[in-house]
Amino acid sequence: MLKHDLERKVINVAISDLRFSRKGELLKTTLGSCVSVVLYANPKKSDSMVCSMSHYLLPTPSHVNDKERLPFRFGDVIIEYQINKMLKSGLKVEDLYAKLAGGATMFPLKKKEQIYDIGNANVEIAKKILKTHRITITGENTGYTQGRSILFDPETKKLRVHIFGDNTEEVI
Repeated sequence: MLKHDLERKVINVAISDLRFSRKGELLKTTLGSCVSVVLYANPKKSDSMVCSMSHYLLPTPSHVNDKERLPFRFGDVIIEYQINKMLKSGLKVEDLYAKLAGGATMFPLKKKEQIYDIGNANVEIAKKILKTHRITITGENTGYTQGRSILFDPETKKLRVHIFGDNTEEVI
């Protein structure tokens, strides 16, 4: 974190969680194969500082009961809910932008075509839903084989990504 960030409230987003922030608050989470979708308003069309960050574990449920018991565990549920909550805050879908992070392949795959790559599937469900709603993805740090921590600033609309293991940081 930068010195300026230490003076601001940080909202931690857990697994299977969705959080919203406003001006002066930062959103933060840690990801492996999970994916985080950050939604925020296009600064040229809205002065809204409302933004949201989701963190989901799996793309879709394998059993119907799973969706009812733990809905935010699944990308197809949480992202739709996230979009709807942003729209209820007064934003229009055409004013929303997205940033994606996560979706790492955390364990070595022997033969990629024989093993389900959960990280990639998590990224693909996010892209599919955002495309359906015509929400532009303005930044992405997905894939690879390392986990990462992310920090979103609603004032600058920047997502800081710290990759574990190689001490690199990227701002998208």
